[in-house]
Amino acid sequence: MSETESTITVGENSYIDIDGADEYFAGRLHAERWGETSDADKEKALRQATKEIDRQLLKGRKATDAQELAFP
Repeated sequence: MSETESTITVGENSYIDIDGADEYFAGRLHAERWGETSDADKEKALRQATKEIDRQLLKGRKATDAQELAFP
């Protein structure tokens, strides 16, 4: 999937893009499955993770009212 086809928009529906997640998992033990996953499924995982992070009951507030996600 090319960058223009990506539905991941950092700061709007994900905290990280696929390239950043690939780099993160490259340094993790037992993360082979991530590398074998399609970009479409990686996007689904990143969007789901973002939703789960935003549902956490943590103290703090958005940096600006226009901010889409819960954390800066």
